Amino acid sequence: MTFLHTKVRNYKQYIICSGFVVFISLLLCGAFSACGDVFAENLDYNVSIQPSLSVIIPSNTVELNINPVTTQFNSADLSVTVGTNNATGYTLTMSSDSTELSKAGSTDTIPTLETLAGGYPEADFAVNHWGYKLSTATNYLPFATSNELDVTDSPTNSKTSIVNFAAKADLSKPAGTYKLAIDFAAVANYVPPTPFSLYNSVAALSKGKNTDSSSHFSWTSVTTPTSTAADSTEDTSTSGVFEWDGQDSNNGSQKIYFYRGILETSAGTGTYGSDGSANAYPNYIMLANNTCWRIVRTTSTGGVKIIYNGTWKNNTCANTQAAAQLTGSPFNTDSATVSDATYNGLEHHNIHAVGYTYSSLAAGTTDTTAISTIFGSTGNDTTTNTNSSIIKQYLESWYHANMTDYTSKLEGNAGYCNDRSLYTSPSGDTPLADSTKIIPYGTTDNMTVYYFGPHLRNANQSTFSPTLTCPRGKVDLYSYTGNTGNGQLTYPVALLTADEVSLAGNGYGYDNDNSYNAYNAKSYLNSGSVFWLLSPDSRDSYGYARGFVVVSSGYLLYLSVNSIFGVRPVISLSSGTQVLGSGTATDPWVVQ
Repeated sequence: MTFLHTKVRNYKQYIICSGFVVFISLLLCGAFSACGDVFAENLDYNVSIQPSLSVIIPSNTVELNINPVTTQFNSADLSVTVGTNNATGYTLTMSSDSTELSKAGSTDTIPTLETLAGGYPEADFAVNHWGYKLSTATNYLPFATSNELDVTDSPTNSKTSIVNFAAKADLSKPAGTYKLAIDFAAVANYVPPTPFSLYNSVAALSKGKNTDSSSHFSWTSVTTPTSTAADSTEDTSTSGVFEWDGQDSNNGSQKIYFYRGILETSAGTGTYGSDGSANAYPNYIMLANNTCWRIVRTTSTGGVKIIYNGTWKNNTCANTQAAAQLTGSPFNTDSATVSDATYNGLEHHNIHAVGYTYSSLAAGTTDTTAISTIFGSTGNDTTTNTNSSIIKQYLESWYHANMTDYTSKLEGNAGYCNDRSLYTSPSGDTPLADSTKIIPYGTTDNMTVYYFGPHLRNANQSTFSPTLTCPRGKVDLYSYTGNTGNGQLTYPVALLTADEVSLAGNGYGYDNDNSYNAYNAKSYLNSGSVFWLLSPDSRDSYGYARGFVVVSSGYLLYLSVNSIFGVRPVISLSSGTQVLGSGTATDPWVVQ
């Protein structure tokens, strides 16, 4: 008579998995041999069980009655019961360090029962072999060092797997106990993390509305983030995430939040943030194409506007200088080769070369011309500006090659303002009327100097007043779809505005006490290289059309539009965007 014993001892519980060690004792009694008492050996072990995972092996005895004279086949069952509330179920395995039943106490490697060589029904079971099958199966299987018994994909209160062990032996095998230690392990299946709202994650970081009396931060001063004391609940620095108290060009109903100043310790010194951590204001984003971005602000329609910051390299998105931009390009000029492609545009002595798109007015026109002819009329006129600038052509070529899979994830109606409201003074009260005539082209040192709206709002301390709306309406508000915007973008991509940069804390070179604002260099928007913005600045006395840039020290400046500087695309993720991750450089929020 042959017996199979199982016995389980539970000593401790850990929150990982569960393992059970059993011994199979096979006693072969020959025709002329004496058989003593059957015995079982037990191994002490730790059972590790998740709170949501339980495994039960009954402490019963299974008998295998084999008569070796007639090479009798016999089998017996062992039941394993598993329960879990894990959302994706469990995987039950049976494993061992061997596949053979070895004779207890023997140093001879020959007297063993080998596992089957293949899957066979009972009728074809090979003599002097052993195997197993689930009770619902027909064929007995060879025992491997690891055997998968059951896989579920949902929670279960209790599910029992019945394992049927079988053996067949003849008199060539000596009588005795044959054993093998088997481990049953039930492991909770992987549960994918649940994506969460990007907009809500940004909103949760907000320190509240900025409290400056002018409804905006004074000039562009940024104070360093501060460590908060144990009894403090507020970070009083002007770095962090803030709620905008106005509207933007999307004309939605959602609150607008914007990032400002120094967001991580690599940009400053010490520990800071309202929660005392070094990453209190995370804003790194990554797309599935391995492009990295940084959040600038949310939109009133629940979108999230982000700026290009290179590609995922060396396990980080914290790129700087050339690695944080696409390439170098002029904003506009008569002709330029950018990334091996040649584009035609408008020469930089034409005042309308500041346009993201510009009118078909002949280059070099020296006669006085109405502003409405050069820039289009305020309001809904989108017919005058029909030619794309060099930088727009390049950006849309890049988008076509790299980003079209993401168009459905972006806000098509997000506005990108190329504000061309025109003034004759850097602190003018009202813009020139559409009917005002000016000379659009000139190369002398006595050209009339004109200033565009972004200069007054962002480069003049006395009139500092950044806005997220577009003063001239649709004619200057570029969008992919034509609802609140003009629909003149081939793809939903453009550039950041000088106003958005001002809100981010990057000032026009100097602080309000006429000293250099040292925090410009530490701002999250500073890449260490000069890059273009969408906002025009002025036409100088030499006839140069000038646009805004962020320079390598982090502050705002304006330079001729034919200069070659970095290109950092800006897109707006649509409302409802879901992400995974923590938003840091090494664990960016990944768009799902």
